[in-house]
Amino acid sequence: MILSLKGGGDKMADCKSALTFERMKKGYTQRAFSRLSGVHASTLSSIENRKLVASPKHRAAILEALGVDCEENFFDMRTGLAL
Repeated sequence: MILSLKGGGDKMADCKSALTFERMKKGYTQRAFSRLSGVHASTLSSIENRKLVASPKHRAAILEALGVDCEENFFDMRTGLAL
């Protein structure tokens, strides 16, 4: 799922994943969210851009920092990639 409305200039509308959208909706930059979640910024970026499968530890830290518990809304349960 790619959330994109080209030409709109809305950063949230240009999100590549539901995970990125939720982080931005809550007002966190990637750097601030990295500090909050304890997931290194480059790791977080790779997870959000679907270049890295999030480990169970990283998924738990991200979900806790987002204040959500429904992993299926943010990660593909088969592959572990961000949705």
